[in-house]
Amino acid sequence: MNEANLERSSLELANGAPLGADCYFQSTCASGYCSSGIFWMGSCVECNNDSHCPGQGESLPGELPVAFCYKGGGGAPPRCSQWKRGEPIDERGYPIWFHGESEAQWIPRIVMDEGPVMEQVWHWDLSNQPDETAFEVTETHVSIPLNAHTIAAYSRTYHNFHEHETGIVTAVFLSNSISVVTPNAVAGMMEKYHTLTYNGTMSTVRADRIREEVAARSEHTKNRAEKVSVQHARGLSMGISIPGVIAEQIEAGQDDMHLDQIRNYIKDLLADGSSLENLESTGWDQHSEEAKQTLLDAKTLSSMKSENHCKHFEEGAGIEVTDTHIVIPLNSAFATLSGEMQFSPTYYLGLNAGVNIAKYDASTNTLEFYYQASQQFRDYSDPKVAPEDLPFPSGIWVSPVNASTPAPSVDGRSDKLYRTSANRGWLPQFLVNSYLSEPVDYSIYDKDMSEACPQDLQEELEPVWLEAKLEEEGESGNLMAGLANMKHLLHVSVIGAPCGSNYMKSDFGPGTVGFELNEFSVWSHMILEVEQEHTEYIATSQFWNDWDEFLKNGEGFHPTL
Repeated sequence: MNEANLERSSLELANGAPLGADCYFQSTCASGYCSSGIFWMGSCVECNNDSHCPGQGESLPGELPVAFCYKGGGGAPPRCSQWKRGEPIDERGYPIWFHGESEAQWIPRIVMDEGPVMEQVWHWDLSNQPDETAFEVTETHVSIPLNAHTIAAYSRTYHNFHEHETGIVTAVFLSNSISVVTPNAVAGMMEKYHTLTYNGTMSTVRADRIREEVAARSEHTKNRAEKVSVQHARGLSMGISIPGVIAEQIEAGQDDMHLDQIRNYIKDLLADGSSLENLESTGWDQHSEEAKQTLLDAKTLSSMKSENHCKHFEEGAGIEVTDTHIVIPLNSAFATLSGEMQFSPTYYLGLNAGVNIAKYDASTNTLEFYYQASQQFRDYSDPKVAPEDLPFPSGIWVSPVNASTPAPSVDGRSDKLYRTSANRGWLPQFLVNSYLSEPVDYSIYDKDMSEACPQDLQEELEPVWLEAKLEEEGESGNLMAGLANMKHLLHVSVIGAPCGSNYMKSDFGPGTVGFELNEFSVWSHMILEVEQEHTEYIATSQFWNDWDEFLKNGEGFHPTL
């Protein structure tokens, strides 16, 4: 197969006329499809519409099937393609049409000669976990309680951005049968990161812009921002959901062809049993030592920023989920896809994918995950900040999955949602104009839970959490592309937004986070992915920032270096 084309050039069927042969009837053709009409002869073709192709017009996040019947110009016959437009995305990249913007943000693909793009170590001291969370470890597996509060130190490097940081992460392990980034998820984590040390270019341009804007507001405008916050959020949610802005970001941020390389690499590791040996030769040791040191640093340092992430562990690597635990094989690779969000001091959505592995040290009763990502997407998504004021351009970076396998030369992103113009339609445009005309409440996540989410609001929301989950079960395909059809989920996302203040609050400081694109994306995706009986608990829990008290007060804190 020609990698530059990656098309299915013929159908291997034994009987019937070949492609291109004259025909009047479908049955004449080996493919089963003839392009004839009522009054004219046609020719045998691969397809007449998307339903005739293997993927039947559906290209889910994380996959690139032959899904589209491309009817190109120049007299060429219809053919089944991995791309709606019949060819891979070109060097200019993928266009994202942000709400209210008349020009697209183009997301290029950058190929790196060496990898990984990003690597990270999580370090759990199993003797010192909050709420008496207990991990169970055997010689071959670790069993981790589902929906339980855990605390780990971390060390992470983005090689493409020349960023390195350490800190503390609050993590909750989940059953994850539904994911917005892969149809193959079996389990995962919901995380909040607290950065203690950072080396790199930390842009504060977003936070600075907001603080200047809020400082210039009149008292009337400040009061107006709080008064219309729900109306603003409702307009935002529909203005984003109908045209599918978040789904476009995800499609722009995943190289599905490269993802298959990662999956095949993991299959090879599992087949020869060399997972641990292959990965230990990398940056694991350095990041491990830094993560251990971070447990000591946490006794004196404060968080300078926070981020909200999710991890999605794919099936096929022996991970099992019971009613109470996620069971992960030790010293064995598994595919991981991640979503990353920073609200302040800068504003971006990130995605990455790679190989993960768990290792237990019985001498110190510690568990570590080591993660090597071979692709990294980052989209700076505040249209009010000029690109030249950002530390890096938005883009997707791909690197070799190992020394002998370069990244594909072809852009492997899907183009199912690719648009060449904003083309929002009158209703989304009206909603966009409506919410853009109102001031954003940048104090929404600075309030205590009792003020942000009072008892009467909690009671109003109680049945809606379940209704949102039941509604979700009726949806199929790309969930983020179908958000506009989920009225209960949008309802709980809008009126319940203040109830997530503990998870959504930024460590950078008050008055810099509102309910805008990235906040809506994180909040709605959490409601989508967490199991229905635990959604309200995870979303509204007050433990997401408790690491500081837990690690500084010394109770049960005895890290072993």
